Amino acid sequence: MGSVRGLLLVIVIAGAACPLSTAKASEMNVCRFIVERVSDQEWFQGEPNEGPHPGSGKDFGRDYLIHRGVFDIDGDGIFEQVDIDQTVGTAGGIRYDEIELSTLKGASRSSLWDRMSSEELALDDEHSRWSYGWGWLPYRGRWYEAGFADEGSSFATVVRYYDQAGLHIPCVFENKVEELSWLWLQGSPAGPDREIVPKSGDPFTPRRLDASGLIPDEAVDAVYTQISEYDSKFQPLGSPFAYWCRASGGCNNLWAVDFDNDGQIDRLLKIGITSGAGRGCEYSFFVLLTPDDRLDFGPKQKLLLDLQNVSLEDAYPVWPCGLEYDWLSPGKIQYLERHAGGEGPRTTSTLVHDLWVARDGAVRRLLAAVFAVHPTLTYENAPSD
Repeated sequence: MGSVRGLLLVIVIAGAACPLSTAKASEMNVCRFIVERVSDQEWFQGEPNEGPHPGSGKDFGRDYLIHRGVFDIDGDGIFEQVDIDQTVGTAGGIRYDEIELSTLKGASRSSLWDRMSSEELALDDEHSRWSYGWGWLPYRGRWYEAGFADEGSSFATVVRYYDQAGLHIPCVFENKVEELSWLWLQGSPAGPDREIVPKSGDPFTPRRLDASGLIPDEAVDAVYTQISEYDSKFQPLGSPFAYWCRASGGCNNLWAVDFDNDGQIDRLLKIGITSGAGRGCEYSFFVLLTPDDRLDFGPKQKLLLDLQNVSLEDAYPVWPCGLEYDWLSPGKIQYLERHAGGEGPRTTSTLVHDLWVARDGAVRRLLAAVFAVHPTLTYENAPSD
C-alpha cells in the first residue's frame, strides 16, 4: 500500500512541476527546453547574507525538477525508488548529490556506465564530476537527470537519461552571464550618490582604485595572528589554507582609502585565503591597519568588517565563496564594490554584484545587479521521440 501511495504522490508532483502543454514546448527537444527555461530566470540577491534568488518568479529547479520519488526512469515499465542525497554545499545552499537507485532491472550504476559509448563516457567524466546540483526532469515521456554547477539550477552542465541500452548523454552546456539591470535600494539617489548610478542601458564602469603598495610577508603573517587576538573565534576552515595575496607573490596588498568617508585616509591590508575544504573556497577581505602596520583594534575595524559583511567567527568569513571587493571613487565619496572574482560568476551563489557605502558611522547597501544566465549547447544528441 505504501508503494502505491508513493507512486500517486510522484504523479501529482510531476504533473504540477512540469506544465508542458504548450505547442512550443512540445516541439523542443530536452536540451533546447532547458536552454530556454533556464534563460528565462532573473537572479537577484535580496538580503546580503542570503544567496541570490530568482527575481522574475521563475525558478527552473523549483518549477521543473524532482529530487526523489518512485518512477520509471528507463522506460521498461518497472518503477524505481529514486532518491538524491542532500548535504549542505560549501558554495552555499543545499547540495543535491547524484541519484541513488534502489532498483534498475537489477543493474548497478557501474553496469549502466559500461554500456555507454566512448564519446558519451568521456563527456560524462568531464562534466558530471563538476556538477553539484542534480534533479530529475520529466519531459515528453522520458525522465532526464539534469546536472548543474551548483544547487541553484542556473548553470546547466550536463544531462543524462537511461533506456534498455544503458546510460546516454543528450546535452552538454556552457554558460554566459549577463547583467540585465541595476536596482537602487535606498529610495532615490541623492547628493553625491547620483555620481555612482549608471544611466539606463549603460554598463557599470566606475573607476576602481588601485593598490598603493606592498606590505612584506612577515608583516602580513603578524597581522593574521593579530586577527585571532582581535577575535579568538577566527579559525577559517581549510587544510591547507594559504594567504594568497602576498608581496612575495607580487600581490599589491596595501590600499590607501577613506573607507568610511570621514576625511581621513586609512591604511587597509587585503587578506586573501584559499581553502581546500569541500569544493574549495577562495576569498579576500580588507582589515584596517595602524600607521606602523599592525592590526587596528579600534571601533573603525568593526565598521570596515561590517561594510564587507565579514564574520570572523564563521568557518568562511566571506560568504559565499569566490567573492572579491574593490574600492570605487567616482567623485568625493568612496564606495565598496562586491562582485565575483576571477572570470566572473561560475555558480548561482556568486551571482552577486552590489555597491556599499560607509558614511556617518553607518553602512548602507545602495545598488544591486539583476542577472540572467544563458546556457548554450556545446554537445547535442537528444532523442527525437
